[in-house]
Amino acid sequence: NKINFLHKNAFIKLRNLENLNLEQNSLQIINSEQFILTNKLDFLDLNHNNIYKIEENAFRGLEESLIILSLIKNNLNSIKSYYFYNLTRLEFLKLSENKISSIEAGSFQTLHKLNNLILNDNCLFKIESDLFSNQFRLESLDLSRHLLKKLMPNLFLNLTQLRDLNLNSNKLYSIGYELFQKNISISLTSIDLSNNLLNDSSSFHLLLNLKQLNLRMNRLRKIQNDDLSTSEQLEFIDLSDNYQLEEVYLDKKSIQSIFLNNNRKLKKISLKWSKIVNFEVRNSSSSVLNQIDFSNLIRLEHLDLNKNNI
Repeated sequence: NKINFLHKNAFIKLRNLENLNLEQNSLQIINSEQFILTNKLDFLDLNHNNIYKIEENAFRGLEESLIILSLIKNNLNSIKSYYFYNLTRLEFLKLSENKISSIEAGSFQTLHKLNNLILNDNCLFKIESDLFSNQFRLESLDLSRHLLKKLMPNLFLNLTQLRDLNLNSNKLYSIGYELFQKNISISLTSIDLSNNLLNDSSSFHLLLNLKQLNLRMNRLRKIQNDDLSTSEQLEFIDLSDNYQLEEVYLDKKSIQSIFLNNNRKLKKISLKWSKIVNFEVRNSSSSVLNQIDFSNLIRLEHLDLNKNNI
């Protein structure tokens, strides 16, 4: 459709409305008290509009009903502290593909049940350390494809239930060990840090339940057992396209899938060969190929040796 304006009373008589889809229109502003009497609404889709402004109290009336709010692909350039105020039942908030360069303190403070926060493909340079201080139920956080160079040490301190963290395609050059300590060291099972500028992997040694780690397209030179010393459940690791990578020592029994593609400088490799199910080492050096113990790859299901000089 081509709806570009909503009258303030557009939904005032729809008191039993539970699902509202306004996707792919031309809306620019969400008016104050737009949904004041639709207090059974639990799903609101505003994707693919031109929304650049959300007025104060825009979602008043939905405090006890709204569970899913999606604002993907709009023109928001900032998040104001009042945008989502008191949406106490909200579990899924999707804000990807906007132009968000700043988020005011307290913007998520009252979202006590927030489970999934999707913020990918925006323009954040920095995130204040207390932004997620009240998100005790958050399980999935997507901060991929921003302009982040550094993360504050206590940024994830209160995310006691966080399982999946996506930070791929930023400009992170280091991860302080403080970032993954205390509560989050127990909850995290999956981290994507691919396509950053990391040159060190020692920040992950406290992650007890980590199962998937993606470090593809960074600047790592070495990764060894001590870097993942407590990650006894690690099953998947991708180290492809680390053009400076020279050594990989990961004799961990749990690893089933490892990807080492396009690492031409890789010279030394040591793995627990008998446990590996998926193994890729495309476009690598001959010295690495000679270190692969093919006779012990007894569980292997997938092997890719493409573009090697065998």
